[in-house]
Amino acid sequence: MAPSPTKDIRVLIVDDSAFMRKVLETILVSDEQLKVVGHAKDGREAVRLAESLKPDVITMDINMPGMDGLQSTGDRGGEFGIAPRSGKHVASAGVGRD
Repeated sequence: MAPSPTKDIRVLIVDDSAFMRKVLETILVSDEQLKVVGHAKDGREAVRLAESLKPDVITMDINMPGMDGLQSTGDRGGEFGIAPRSGKHVASAGVGRD
């Protein structure tokens, strides 16, 4: 019996850093099951793209200018509450010296 074909896992990458978006994409596409379907540089763009692209997974930077990751995903009472089809998010935040 032949193995059943696997469905691609559609990923939306959200990070205000172009460098980090590229790093994440490079890591993710090394797995042939993962397909990066879009990139967003802030929460507003993430909301728009999530609605149109319907990703299975969203990688979400927490600290971004404008609408941050918490606001766009609805955590802590955010107004938008975007969610991937699978309901799974991966959140990240850099720690810097401010």
